[in-house]
Amino acid sequence: MSSPSITPHRDDHHHQRSSSTIDPLWGINREEAIRLCHVYEEEMGIMYPVIDIETAINQVNALYNHLSPLTSSTELATKEDPLSDDDINILKLVFACALTAEANGN
Repeated sequence: MSSPSITPHRDDHHHQRSSSTIDPLWGINREEAIRLCHVYEEEMGIMYPVIDIETAINQVNALYNHLSPLTSSTELATKEDPLSDDDINILKLVFACALTAEANGN
């Protein structure tokens, strides 16, 4: 008689879905990200100035510069340090707020 397993049983469907999830950030190109920063500033930033929009745009540029596959070795040496996870999450929130504002809250 075998002893009962103490390892929780994973739902294979759930495991497949979570491992194939792609970060929605990669569906937004640099130009769209900058545009969304401006939408955020116009829709939310004026009333709730908690994010400096110029800093956010600089962070967008730093993020996309870091991710750009078409860079030379000299450009790699002059690139900014990658952003922290917190900075990237703040950018994601800016994009989400801007997209929600454009969709009239939906």
